[in-house]
Amino acid sequence: MDDPDRSTVYLCEDRVAAMIATGAPVRAGGKVLRPEPDHKFASLAEARVFCTLICAELGLPPVSVRHRAGETQSHYSPATVTSHGRERPAEIALASWGNSKLVVVHELAHHHTWTKADGYIGHGRVFREAFVGLLRHLGLPGQAHALQHTFEVFEQ
Repeated sequence: MDDPDRSTVYLCEDRVAAMIATGAPVRAGGKVLRPEPDHKFASLAEARVFCTLICAELGLPPVSVRHRAGETQSHYSPATVTSHGRERPAEIALASWGNSKLVVVHELAHHHTWTKADGYIGHGRVFREAFVGLLRHLGLPGQAHALQHTFEVFEQ
């Protein structure tokens, strides 16, 4: 699938993660950005409970969460029907380093856009709006603002 915005979204997310890691306000483009600290899930079970609760709050179908065998990235797979007619639920597969709330919310944004935006799976405007909206919904307005600002800088 062609996804021209993928690398830009990853770069923006990495920049916000770096802002969070410093723990200090960051001045960017005349704005002061103060992203909240990122939560690290202590276990896969904790990430599963978080995803279950967020899906229930937002009226999304459940999503399973597992560790991913590969180390390069975490990944979202939409629900599908197998060749044997069995339904495979939507799934978030987390890399070993993918225990941060920011990473999990990124994958939940894919689940949200797949469910609510007629199967949209890329990293374009629809995804970016969902990602920022989920951060706001979760009470992380500083992270949402920093991510939105970073997206806007790269869109210019």
